Amino acid sequence: MTKKFNVTGVCIPEKHYMADISTKLNIVIAQYIEKGSYFVISRARQYGKTTMLYLLSRPPQRTTC
Repeated sequence: MTKKFNVTGVCIPEKHYMADISTKLNIVIAQYIEKGSYFVISRARQYGKTTMLYLLSRPPQRTTC
């Protein structure tokens, strides 16, 4: 399947072009999720909030973008 640009919702790495956010995901996982801490994702529109939550919800390979 050919990748395309997406500006209307969740970006899926296999389907859409997107910036590599694996470093950010690894930080969130290590500093918050693995320690059982709460965290807030609060940014402006079209900053990747929904995509980050989608990637965090994926099975173990979730840190690969």
